[in-house]
Amino acid sequence: MARVSSVALLALVLGVGVATAQPRPLQPTYPVGAIGPTCRIRTQIEATVSATAVRLNFFLVNSSDEPRTVKLKSACGSVVQLAGLPAGTQRACAQPEREKTFVVRARSRVAIGDTLVRAKGDARTPALPRGSTIFSANIQSDDPHDVCGGGVAHIVREHTTGRLRRAKPNEEPIPATLPTPVVTPAPPSPKPVPAPRKVPGKVCPTCAFGCLHGVPTRKLGPDGCPVCGCDEPGF
Repeated sequence: MARVSSVALLALVLGVGVATAQPRPLQPTYPVGAIGPTCRIRTQIEATVSATAVRLNFFLVNSSDEPRTVKLKSACGSVVQLAGLPAGTQRACAQPEREKTFVVRARSRVAIGDTLVRAKGDARTPALPRGSTIFSANIQSDDPHDVCGGGVAHIVREHTTGRLRRAKPNEEPIPATLPTPVVTPAPPSPKPVPAPRKVPGKVCPTCAFGCLHGVPTRKLGPDGCPVCGCDEPGF
């Protein structure tokens, strides 16, 4: 009968197995705990569209089961930086940058602003191009890891009529074309005044004007010099 080691004999008495050596676990090659943005609070856009204008309402939506207090930076009186406006939109303002606080209840949303965009433009915004305009609501928060922007509204201005409409679900963007600029014709140049006729022994003044709606007169004054004036056409 083969000899039994004291360790094996003790294991048999106690009813346990003898542990064998286990390989060491592999170390991960990526940073432990590195995760992407959670974005449990996001911006949302609701668009109310008419033929001539679109009203954009902005919200913060909380998808978590806990209420949140969110601080957003405000520039020019608005916490939303609206992307997608036509080139040439005036954004400058004299108001300093501030911070606004919003409380968003669990599984709820809160309004954070709105704006009106007209199809033909206004004093601050040029006309919308014909085709697709895609607006997005960007924000700057105290927690960019969990509070994210990106709400989107797809609006179409018809090429033929210039009327606005909401894009259909999954509609591909329509290439945009800028409106044709209105060219105002330049006013007609005034007719040149002929040089004064020379009168022997006289030095006559030069008539420094032009006739916009007539022709220079050929009359002479009492001193023999040309009269500075205009006659009706065909005189």
